[in-house]
This record gives sequence, C-alpha cells and structure tokens, in this order.
Amino acid sequence: APALLDLPPAAVELPAAKPAGGSEAVTPLPASRPKATPARGKIPSPLNGTFVAAVSGGSIMLPAGVMEQLGGPGQNLLVSPGPDTCLWITNQAHLDRLSERLESSAARETDIRAFRRLYFAQVERSQPGPDGKLAVSGRLLEFAGLSGDCVLVGIDDHFEAWDAVRWREYARRPAGQETDE
Repeated sequence: APALLDLPPAAVELPAAKPAGGSEAVTPLPASRPKATPARGKIPSPLNGTFVAAVSGGSIMLPAGVMEQLGGPGQNLLVSPGPDTCLWITNQAHLDRLSERLESSAARETDIRAFRRLYFAQVERSQPGPDGKLAVSGRLLEFAGLSGDCVLVGIDDHFEAWDAVRWREYARRPAGQETDE
C-alpha cells in the first residue's frame, strides 16, 4: 500500500508505565486524511420528509415512513446529539455515506477529527421494535428537550428529532436568520 505521507513517523514517549527494558515509542496517526475511497455498493436514498412522533417512557415512536426509510424494525440505528439541540437518528448505510462525504470535503482536518470524536463518543445504538418504538437514553432526550410531541425531519443522511415547539419556531424564521446555538 502506498504511504499516506512522505514524512518520517514522529515518536511520542509515553510518560507512564514504561517497560523495564527502556521506553516504548508510539507513532501517532498522520495529520492528514487519506483520499476517500469510491463508494461501494448501492448508495442509499436520501432520508427525507417531516413526521410528527410521540416521545414517551424513554422512547421515540418512529412513524412508519421513518421506519421504512431507515430499514424497518430490528435495524440497528444510531442516535446522537445534533448541533442544533436536536437528536440525529441514522443507520449504518447512511453513516457510511456521511463518512465518505466528510473524507472528501474541503473541511479542515482538525474540524473533521473534532466532529468524529464528538459523534462517536456520544452515539448510542438502539433497535426499534415492530411498533417503531426506539429506546433513547434519558441524557439524549434531555439534551434535545424531547418529551410529548417531537418532529422528525429527514436531512439527507440522517433524521433530526426536534421538540415540536422548537421546530415550529425554527421553521418560522426567515431564511438566513439562523443563529449558532
């Protein structure tokens, strides 16, 4: 395999737990990412639409239209905090698509690493039942302020789960009036 960079690897000395015979070097990953590999297999259709859902007893009741787009009951879903005080819900195929887009984006390497760290450190796996009931941890529901009614919005590679009142307020804002929360 070709080398990612033509730079010699840098060694980092670990300060603790040195073996008795000397120090053990660790080579950090290169700072730049490899070129994205071409997509394998079928590219999943974009997730889309706006759906009303109920939140009750630590679960979101996914409507049939959302379940169909995410692969149906028993499909492993990934739930994580989103950037706008909402939750992101996706499946592995759409996460792979997002990863490919990140790898080929013009974003700075440090921004991509930060996104990956925060996403993968906080993501939770859950399988919806045949009735669409998706268990979500209390910490994620609290983060997004979800209780009672919520709105699920398809955003290409993920659904966003918003508190219904917050979504109505957001949707009423004039274009270009977004704020960084």
